[in-house]
Amino acid sequence: MNLSGVTQRRQLPLYGAADEFLAEVNYYTGYIISIINELTQEGHRLTLQHFSSLRALKAALVAIVSKEVHPRLAAAAPRPLLILDPQLSQVDRQVAATLAQAAGVVIAGEEQGERDQGVTLVSGSNTVPVQSHLAQVIGELANGNYHLNAKEIMTQQEATRLTDLLVEQRGNGAQILSLGCEAKGLDSYATWEWALPIYSRYADLPIFLEAESCDYLEWVLPQLPGRPLVLCRQKDATQRARLLRLCRQHLAVALLSCQPVVSRRKEAIAEALGALYKEAQEASLTANDCVMEVPTMVVPEAPLVLAETLDTITLLHSEVALPLMIAVSQVSRSRLVHGWTNAYFAACAIDRGVTLLLANPSQREVMGLIQAANELR
Repeated sequence: MNLSGVTQRRQLPLYGAADEFLAEVNYYTGYIISIINELTQEGHRLTLQHFSSLRALKAALVAIVSKEVHPRLAAAAPRPLLILDPQLSQVDRQVAATLAQAAGVVIAGEEQGERDQGVTLVSGSNTVPVQSHLAQVIGELANGNYHLNAKEIMTQQEATRLTDLLVEQRGNGAQILSLGCEAKGLDSYATWEWALPIYSRYADLPIFLEAESCDYLEWVLPQLPGRPLVLCRQKDATQRARLLRLCRQHLAVALLSCQPVVSRRKEAIAEALGALYKEAQEASLTANDCVMEVPTMVVPEAPLVLAETLDTITLLHSEVALPLMIAVSQVSRSRLVHGWTNAYFAACAIDRGVTLLLANPSQREVMGLIQAANELR
Protein backbone atom coordinates (compact mmCIF):
# COMPACT_ATOMS: atom_id res chain seq x y z
CA MET A 1 0.00 0.00 0.00
CA ASN A 2 1.59 3.25 -1.13
CA LEU A 3 1.48 6.65 0.48
CA SER A 4 2.70 8.94 -2.29
CA GLY A 5 4.83 11.85 -1.15
CA VAL A 6 4.80 15.48 -2.17
CA THR A 7 7.22 16.17 -5.01
CA GLN A 8 7.48 19.94 -4.74
CA ARG A 9 10.89 21.61 -4.62
CA ARG A 10 12.52 21.55 -1.22
CA GLN A 11 12.14 24.86 0.59
CA LEU A 12 13.68 26.40 3.70
CA PRO A 13 13.52 24.10 6.72
CA LEU A 14 10.98 26.37 8.43
CA TYR A 15 7.69 24.50 8.78
CA GLY A 16 5.52 27.55 9.25
CA ALA A 17 2.78 27.88 11.83
CA ALA A 18 2.18 24.95 14.14
CA ASP A 19 -1.49 24.66 13.21
CA GLU A 20 -0.54 24.33 9.51
CA PHE A 21 1.92 21.53 10.25
CA LEU A 22 -0.52 19.75 12.57
CA ALA A 23 -3.19 19.98 9.88
CA GLU A 24 -0.77 18.17 7.57
CA VAL A 25 -0.11 15.56 10.28
CA ASN A 26 -3.85 15.05 10.73
CA TYR A 27 -4.25 14.58 6.98
CA TYR A 28 -1.60 11.85 6.90
CA THR A 29 -2.96 10.28 10.09
CA GLY A 30 -6.40 9.90 8.58
CA TYR A 31 -5.00 8.60 5.30
CA ILE A 32 -2.68 6.08 6.95
CA ILE A 33 -5.45 4.78 9.23
CA SER A 34 -7.74 4.38 6.23
CA ILE A 35 -5.31 2.06 4.45
CA ILE A 36 -3.99 0.17 7.50
CA ASN A 37 -7.32 -1.65 7.58
CA GLU A 38 -6.49 -3.00 4.13
CA LEU A 39 -3.17 -4.46 5.28
CA THR A 40 -4.66 -7.79 6.26
CA GLN A 41 -2.64 -10.26 4.23
CA GLU A 42 0.75 -11.26 5.52
CA GLY A 43 3.59 -9.44 3.80
CA HIS A 44 1.70 -6.28 2.96
CA ARG A 45 3.34 -3.15 4.28
CA LEU A 46 2.76 0.59 4.33
CA THR A 47 5.09 2.26 1.82
CA LEU A 48 5.96 5.94 1.81
CA GLN A 49 7.21 6.96 -1.61
CA HIS A 50 9.29 9.74 -3.13
CA PHE A 51 9.24 12.52 -0.57
CA SER A 52 11.26 15.50 -1.71
CA SER A 53 9.61 17.88 0.75
CA LEU A 54 11.07 17.36 4.21
CA ARG A 55 8.04 19.00 5.73
CA ALA A 56 5.71 16.46 4.12
CA LEU A 57 8.00 13.59 5.07
CA LYS A 58 8.17 14.61 8.71
CA ALA A 59 4.40 15.10 8.81
CA ALA A 60 3.90 11.53 7.57
CA LEU A 61 6.45 10.15 10.06
CA VAL A 62 4.90 12.06 12.96
CA ALA A 63 1.55 10.57 11.93
CA ILE A 64 3.03 7.07 12.06
CA VAL A 65 4.36 7.47 15.61
CA SER A 66 1.18 9.13 16.86
CA LYS A 67 -0.83 7.15 19.39
CA GLU A 68 -3.68 6.77 16.86
CA VAL A 69 -1.59 5.06 14.23
CA HIS A 70 1.26 3.16 15.87
CA PRO A 71 -0.72 0.42 17.71
CA ARG A 72 -2.76 -0.32 14.58
CA LEU A 73 0.33 -0.41 12.40
CA ALA A 74 2.24 -2.68 14.77
CA ALA A 75 -0.66 -5.14 14.81
CA ALA A 76 -1.46 -5.02 11.10
CA ALA A 77 1.77 -5.04 9.14
CA PRO A 78 5.58 -5.07 9.13
CA ARG A 79 7.45 -1.84 9.78
CA PRO A 80 6.66 0.83 7.16
CA LEU A 81 8.99 1.21 4.19
CA LEU A 82 10.29 4.56 2.96
CA ILE A 83 11.41 4.97 -0.65
CA LEU A 84 13.53 8.11 -0.92
CA ASP A 85 13.22 10.39 -3.92
CA PRO A 86 16.17 9.55 -6.23
CA GLN A 87 16.64 13.26 -6.92
CA LEU A 88 17.40 14.07 -3.28
CA SER A 89 20.96 15.17 -2.59
CA GLN A 90 23.19 13.01 -0.37
CA VAL A 91 22.77 15.50 2.47
CA ASP A 92 18.97 15.45 2.19
CA ARG A 93 18.98 11.66 2.01
CA GLN A 94 20.95 11.59 5.27
CA VAL A 95 18.44 13.95 6.91
CA ALA A 96 15.52 11.84 5.68
CA ALA A 97 17.17 8.59 6.80
CA THR A 98 17.76 9.98 10.30
CA LEU A 99 14.13 11.07 10.66
CA ALA A 100 12.96 7.69 9.35
CA GLN A 101 15.07 5.82 11.90
CA ALA A 102 13.63 7.99 14.69
CA ALA A 103 10.14 7.00 13.57
CA GLY A 104 10.94 3.29 13.24
CA VAL A 105 10.60 3.29 9.45
CA VAL A 106 12.77 1.12 7.17
CA ILE A 107 14.63 2.70 4.24
CA ALA A 108 14.17 0.84 0.96
CA GLY A 109 17.33 -1.03 0.03
CA GLU A 110 18.48 -1.32 3.65
CA GLU A 111 15.99 -3.88 4.91
CA GLN A 112 18.67 -6.55 5.41
CA GLY A 113 21.39 -4.38 6.91
CA GLU A 114 19.85 -1.38 8.61
CA ARG A 115 22.34 1.24 9.73
CA ASP A 116 22.09 2.26 13.34
CA GLN A 117 23.00 5.94 13.27
CA GLY A 118 22.85 6.29 17.02
CA VAL A 119 21.66 9.59 18.47
CA THR A 120 21.66 12.08 15.61
CA LEU A 121 20.29 15.63 15.60
CA VAL A 122 18.93 17.14 12.40
CA SER A 123 18.23 20.59 11.02
CA GLY A 124 16.72 21.25 7.62
CA SER A 125 19.93 20.32 5.81
CA ASN A 126 22.45 19.19 8.45
CA THR A 127 22.92 16.07 10.55
CA VAL A 128 25.01 16.06 13.73
CA PRO A 129 25.89 12.64 15.18
CA VAL A 130 26.04 12.82 18.96
CA GLN A 131 27.54 9.38 19.53
CA SER A 132 30.53 9.86 17.25
CA HIS A 133 34.13 9.90 18.47
CA LEU A 134 34.11 13.70 18.09
CA ALA A 135 32.63 15.99 20.73
CA GLN A 136 30.06 18.50 19.46
CA VAL A 137 29.57 22.04 20.77
CA ILE A 138 26.19 23.60 21.56
CA GLY A 139 26.48 27.37 21.16
CA GLU A 140 24.72 29.01 24.11
CA LEU A 141 24.81 32.72 23.23
CA ALA A 142 21.39 33.00 21.53
CA ASN A 143 19.50 31.63 24.52
CA GLY A 144 17.39 34.41 25.97
CA ASN A 145 16.65 32.36 29.10
CA TYR A 146 20.04 33.12 30.67
CA HIS A 147 22.03 35.41 28.36
CA LEU A 148 21.12 39.07 28.87
CA ASN A 149 22.42 40.09 25.44
CA ALA A 150 20.21 37.50 23.72
CA LYS A 151 17.22 38.50 25.87
CA GLU A 152 17.73 42.17 24.89
CA ILE A 153 17.90 41.22 21.20
CA MET A 154 14.70 39.19 21.47
CA THR A 155 12.89 41.82 23.52
CA GLN A 156 13.65 44.49 20.94
CA GLN A 157 13.36 42.03 18.02
CA GLU A 158 16.59 43.19 16.41
CA ALA A 159 16.91 40.81 13.47
CA THR A 160 20.34 42.01 12.35
CA ARG A 161 21.88 41.48 15.80
CA LEU A 162 20.33 38.03 16.13
CA THR A 163 21.58 37.09 12.67
CA ASP A 164 25.10 38.27 13.53
CA LEU A 165 25.01 36.29 16.79
CA LEU A 166 23.92 33.09 15.06
CA VAL A 167 26.38 33.41 12.19
CA GLU A 168 29.22 34.23 14.61
CA GLN A 169 28.55 31.11 16.71
CA ARG A 170 28.43 28.90 13.64
CA GLY A 171 31.60 30.47 12.31
CA ASN A 172 33.37 29.87 15.63
CA GLY A 173 32.65 26.16 15.48
CA ALA A 174 29.25 25.49 17.10
CA GLN A 175 27.48 22.49 15.53
CA ILE A 176 24.22 22.97 17.49
CA LEU A 177 22.59 26.19 18.70
CA SER A 178 20.68 26.72 21.94
CA LEU A 179 17.41 28.61 21.77
CA GLY A 180 15.30 29.76 24.70
CA CYS A 181 12.48 32.30 24.75
CA GLU A 182 10.97 31.84 28.21
CA ALA A 183 12.87 34.51 30.14
CA LYS A 184 10.88 36.85 32.36
CA GLY A 185 9.61 39.79 30.32
CA LEU A 186 9.55 37.90 27.00
CA ASP A 187 6.37 36.94 25.18
CA SER A 188 7.48 33.36 24.49
CA TYR A 189 5.06 32.68 21.64
CA ALA A 190 5.59 35.96 19.81
CA THR A 191 9.36 35.78 20.31
CA TRP A 192 9.46 32.25 18.92
CA GLU A 193 7.46 33.22 15.80
CA TRP A 194 9.89 36.08 15.22
CA ALA A 195 13.12 34.19 15.95
CA LEU A 196 12.62 30.83 14.24
CA PRO A 197 12.59 32.07 10.61
CA ILE A 198 15.85 33.92 11.30
CA TYR A 199 17.28 30.84 12.96
CA SER A 200 16.32 28.62 10.01
CA ARG A 201 17.48 30.99 7.29
CA TYR A 202 20.85 32.09 8.67
CA ALA A 203 21.98 29.27 10.93
CA ASP A 204 20.29 26.02 9.82
CA LEU A 205 21.93 24.01 12.58
CA PRO A 206 20.12 21.57 14.89
CA ILE A 207 18.40 23.29 17.79
CA PHE A 208 18.75 22.67 21.52
CA LEU A 209 15.48 23.85 23.03
CA GLU A 210 15.22 24.80 26.68
CA ALA A 211 11.65 25.30 27.86
CA GLU A 212 9.82 24.61 31.11
CA SER A 213 6.20 24.71 29.97
CA CYS A 214 4.83 21.60 28.27
CA ASP A 215 2.01 23.69 26.78
CA TYR A 216 4.64 25.87 25.12
CA LEU A 217 6.60 22.82 23.94
CA GLU A 218 3.47 21.26 22.48
CA TRP A 219 3.04 24.43 20.41
CA VAL A 220 6.73 24.77 19.49
CA LEU A 221 7.79 21.22 18.59
CA PRO A 222 5.65 20.94 15.42
CA GLN A 223 7.47 24.02 14.09
CA LEU A 224 11.00 22.79 14.73
CA PRO A 225 12.84 21.69 11.62
CA GLY A 226 14.41 18.27 11.65
CA ARG A 227 15.22 16.52 14.94
CA PRO A 228 15.98 18.85 17.87
CA LEU A 229 17.39 18.23 21.34
CA VAL A 230 14.86 19.06 24.08
CA LEU A 231 15.73 19.60 27.73
CA CYS A 232 13.80 17.36 30.12
CA ARG A 233 14.18 18.94 33.56
CA GLN A 234 10.59 19.00 34.83
CA LYS A 235 10.34 18.18 38.54
CA ASP A 236 6.71 17.08 38.31
CA ALA A 237 6.51 13.44 37.16
CA THR A 238 3.28 14.01 35.22
CA GLN A 239 4.73 16.94 33.27
CA ARG A 240 7.95 15.03 32.71
CA ALA A 241 6.04 12.08 31.25
CA ARG A 242 4.10 14.46 29.02
CA LEU A 243 7.32 16.02 27.73
CA LEU A 244 8.82 12.60 26.97
CA ARG A 245 5.71 11.65 25.01
CA LEU A 246 5.99 14.90 23.05
CA CYS A 247 9.61 14.08 22.21
CA ARG A 248 8.56 10.68 20.92
CA GLN A 249 5.67 12.04 18.89
CA HIS A 250 7.72 14.78 17.24
CA LEU A 251 10.91 12.71 16.71
CA ALA A 252 12.93 14.85 19.13
CA VAL A 253 15.87 13.74 21.28
CA ALA A 254 15.31 14.09 25.04
CA LEU A 255 18.08 15.51 27.22
CA LEU A 256 17.55 13.77 30.57
CA SER A 257 18.60 16.03 33.44
CA CYS A 258 18.54 15.61 37.22
CA GLN A 259 19.54 19.23 37.89
CA PRO A 260 19.57 20.60 40.51
CA VAL A 261 21.41 17.70 42.11
CA VAL A 262 20.39 16.55 45.56
CA SER A 263 23.66 14.72 46.12
CA ARG A 264 27.23 15.07 44.90
CA ARG A 265 27.76 11.32 45.10
CA LYS A 266 28.32 9.93 41.62
CA GLU A 267 26.38 6.78 42.47
CA ALA A 268 23.31 8.85 43.45
CA ILE A 269 23.53 10.86 40.23
CA ALA A 270 23.84 7.69 38.15
CA GLU A 271 20.82 6.23 39.94
CA ALA A 272 18.72 9.38 39.34
CA LEU A 273 19.62 9.49 35.64
CA GLY A 274 18.95 5.77 35.32
CA ALA A 275 15.46 6.30 36.73
CA LEU A 276 14.86 9.08 34.19
CA TYR A 277 15.95 6.77 31.37
CA LYS A 278 13.43 4.15 32.54
CA GLU A 279 10.72 6.81 32.35
CA ALA A 280 11.88 7.64 28.82
CA GLN A 281 11.67 3.97 27.83
CA GLU A 282 8.13 3.84 29.20
CA ALA A 283 7.34 6.68 26.78
CA SER A 284 8.66 4.47 23.91
CA LEU A 285 11.94 6.37 23.60
CA THR A 286 15.02 4.26 22.86
CA ALA A 287 18.76 4.66 23.34
CA ASN A 288 18.78 6.49 20.00
CA ASP A 289 16.38 9.10 21.38
CA CYS A 290 18.09 10.12 24.63
CA VAL A 291 21.10 12.02 25.95
CA MET A 292 22.07 12.41 29.63
CA GLU A 293 23.19 15.69 31.19
CA VAL A 294 26.02 15.36 33.69
CA PRO A 295 25.37 17.88 36.50
CA THR A 296 28.06 20.56 36.78
CA MET A 297 28.85 20.98 40.46
CA VAL A 298 30.67 24.22 41.14
CA VAL A 299 32.19 25.22 44.46
CA PRO A 300 34.96 27.80 43.84
CA GLU A 301 36.59 27.15 47.19
CA ALA A 302 36.75 23.38 46.62
CA PRO A 303 38.37 22.40 43.31
CA LEU A 304 37.92 18.74 44.23
CA VAL A 305 34.26 19.13 43.25
CA LEU A 306 35.36 19.31 39.61
CA ALA A 307 37.28 16.07 40.08
CA GLU A 308 34.07 14.53 41.47
CA THR A 309 32.23 15.69 38.35
CA LEU A 310 34.84 14.03 36.15
CA ASP A 311 34.54 10.83 38.20
CA THR A 312 30.77 10.96 37.64
CA ILE A 313 31.37 11.21 33.86
CA THR A 314 33.65 8.16 34.03
CA LEU A 315 31.03 6.16 35.93
CA LEU A 316 28.19 7.10 33.57
CA HIS A 317 30.30 6.44 30.48
CA SER A 318 31.15 2.95 31.70
CA GLU A 319 27.67 1.98 32.92
CA VAL A 320 25.23 3.80 30.61
CA ALA A 321 25.07 3.35 26.85
CA LEU A 322 23.85 6.90 26.23
CA PRO A 323 25.69 10.03 25.03
CA LEU A 324 26.64 12.50 27.75
CA MET A 325 26.32 16.30 27.74
CA ILE A 326 27.77 18.85 30.14
CA ALA A 327 27.65 22.64 30.50
CA VAL A 328 31.17 24.02 30.81
CA SER A 329 30.64 27.79 30.88
CA GLN A 330 29.80 27.97 34.58
CA VAL A 331 32.61 25.76 35.84
CA SER A 332 34.78 28.70 36.88
CA ARG A 333 33.61 32.07 38.14
CA SER A 334 37.12 33.52 38.36
CA ARG A 335 37.50 36.45 35.97
CA LEU A 336 41.24 35.90 35.71
CA VAL A 337 41.24 32.27 34.55
CA HIS A 338 37.59 31.73 33.56
CA GLY A 339 38.22 30.78 29.92
CA TRP A 340 41.23 28.56 30.57
CA THR A 341 39.58 26.72 33.48
CA ASN A 342 36.50 26.00 31.38
CA ALA A 343 38.70 24.92 28.48
CA TYR A 344 40.77 22.53 30.58
CA PHE A 345 37.63 21.06 32.16
CA ALA A 346 36.05 20.61 28.69
CA ALA A 347 39.10 18.72 27.46
CA CYS A 348 39.08 16.48 30.55
CA ALA A 349 35.33 15.82 30.13
CA ILE A 350 35.85 14.80 26.49
CA ASP A 351 38.64 12.45 27.55
CA ARG A 352 36.25 10.82 30.07
CA GLY A 353 33.53 10.26 27.45
CA VAL A 354 31.41 13.44 27.02
CA THR A 355 30.26 14.03 23.44
CA LEU A 356 28.13 17.19 23.84
CA LEU A 357 29.29 20.42 25.46
CA LEU A 358 27.17 23.51 26.10
CA ALA A 359 29.72 26.29 25.73
CA ASN A 360 30.48 29.81 24.56
CA PRO A 361 31.92 29.49 21.04
CA SER A 362 33.49 32.95 21.37
CA GLN A 363 35.91 31.66 24.04
CA ARG A 364 38.93 30.77 21.92
CA GLU A 365 40.60 28.86 24.74
CA VAL A 366 37.56 26.59 25.10
CA MET A 367 37.09 25.95 21.38
CA GLY A 368 40.81 25.44 20.86
CA LEU A 369 41.16 22.80 23.55
CA ILE A 370 37.96 21.06 22.44
CA GLN A 371 39.40 20.79 18.93
CA ALA A 372 42.69 19.50 20.32
CA ALA A 373 40.92 16.95 22.50
CA ASN A 374 38.94 15.73 19.48
CA GLU A 375 42.10 15.32 17.41
CA LEU A 376 43.84 13.35 20.17
CA ARG A 377 40.84 11.23 21.16
